[in-house]
Amino acid sequence: MARPRRTSPPLGKNHSPGGGFQVILRVNKAPRAVKVPADLRKALGKSKPAQGNFEEMVWSHRRAYVDWIEEVKQPETRARRIVEAVKRIAAGKGAFDR
Repeated sequence: MARPRRTSPPLGKNHSPGGGFQVILRVNKAPRAVKVPADLRKALGKSKPAQGNFEEMVWSHRRAYVDWIEEVKQPETRARRIVEAVKRIAAGKGAFDR
């Protein structure tokens, strides 16, 4: 019969099995803001549904759209992505929706 493989590192000399540990959680209350590029902001401003939907999106979806647009190098590709993003946002689709 095969022996089970150890999945965690061995305990140090100051730790014992079943011993406790302390976890400290801090709440980050700083507002999450996404810096929207001027060309995307201008395109969103031309479509009221897109602008409204974009403002209502959760932070991660707004950031994903901005990152998707800013990661390209060619201006033609950027312009195409902005057009596509505005269409998707106006249709109510999030960044991760198909």
